[in-house]
Amino acid sequence: AISGKNLPAGLSQKSHTILQAVGDLERVGDHAENIVELADYATAHGLVFSEQALEDLKKLTERVKQILLLALEALEKGDKQLAKEVIEKDDLIDDMEKSLRKAHIARVNDRTCSGNVGAVYLDVLSNLERIGDHSVNIAGYVRGNDPV
Repeated sequence: AISGKNLPAGLSQKSHTILQAVGDLERVGDHAENIVELADYATAHGLVFSEQALEDLKKLTERVKQILLLALEALEKGDKQLAKEVIEKDDLIDDMEKSLRKAHIARVNDRTCSGNVGAVYLDVLSNLERIGDHSVNIAGYVRGNDPV
């Protein structure tokens, strides 16, 4: 209903930004729900992650949480500098996700991780990485056409 009204240019842009961000936040919720479902599956099937896998997931989860909260703060404040930090930090998440995938493959090759556990682990990694991507999208809306 708001988008159909004649709003001043600043409010119209803010409304558009918020509507775009809502779509990404909905997808973040979908990915979070996927992670919960994966955890439920692992629990129901007695899948046990190695200590290293759990530690790695905790570290990635903390980084993703950090970037999402920063993106939300940038959105709330309209802070383009914070948005820029989010975009820059996403590379760290992408690199970490790739590194964790390689470490996981090494555990599978060493037979310290089974296939079922590994599939769940990789799915959790993917969902976390996608949350980071949606955080970057939100930051991008805040930055508008500003160069990174």
